[in-house]
Amino acid sequence: MSQGKSPAHQISVDRFWDNYLLILKKNAIPRNSIPWYRKHAEAYIKANKNTPLSSQTGQDIDCYLNAKGRLPELKEWQFRQIADAIRLLFTELIQPQWSNSYDWFQWRAFARELEPDHPTLMRDADPGSLVAPSSNQHILRFRTNYAETHLAFVKTIRVRQMAVKTEKTYEQWIARFLRYCNWQEIDRLSLENIKNFLEYLAVSRKVSASTQKVALNALIFLFREVMGQNVENILAFTRASSKQ
Repeated sequence: MSQGKSPAHQISVDRFWDNYLLILKKNAIPRNSIPWYRKHAEAYIKANKNTPLSSQTGQDIDCYLNAKGRLPELKEWQFRQIADAIRLLFTELIQPQWSNSYDWFQWRAFARELEPDHPTLMRDADPGSLVAPSSNQHILRFRTNYAETHLAFVKTIRVRQMAVKTEKTYEQWIARFLRYCNWQEIDRLSLENIKNFLEYLAVSRKVSASTQKVALNALIFLFREVMGQNVENILAFTRASSKQ
């Protein structure tokens, strides 16, 4: 918010920041972090000074955070703090209609610090750039035909800070499962499909018990963690099968 010349304008500016500080305290932001939150909010406002805050959109935030996320010297916690400062600025102070439906969650996912050899561009808002290129046609079909589910999968697994190897392995097994189910709509798939797939792996493909377990873990992650379904029945089935 730019500094005004009149006393009335300065009073308005001071009230604006007083309200923002109250919001930070209400959200239990640590005392030593509060000055930094304000600096991050001020930096965002300055970078977008030609557009009133009430007229800005999620696209303005995307552009700003993408630019910040590409700074090599910026640490993970700093990036997350910047994103959170802007979130509170819009959702609780400015309160435009779009702010509560905006995907603030994505910036938590993209903020995770990557291993040096990780090929993924985690801080790019373009979903097509979230993952490394692949020549596997089944993985490509998973990414394309189930784009919303795949994006949720990527966000969830990275927020949980699971290993890169696990992410790649789970993606492969989910793609194989979807292929086995003839690429049906994912909402129409059930725990029975998982059961049939595991039996197919054991009987027809004769994969090892350890490989079956990895496949099961991938599908449990998809159905329970990403899609929010209850998987207790399939867990009970696999426990009973393992005892046979």
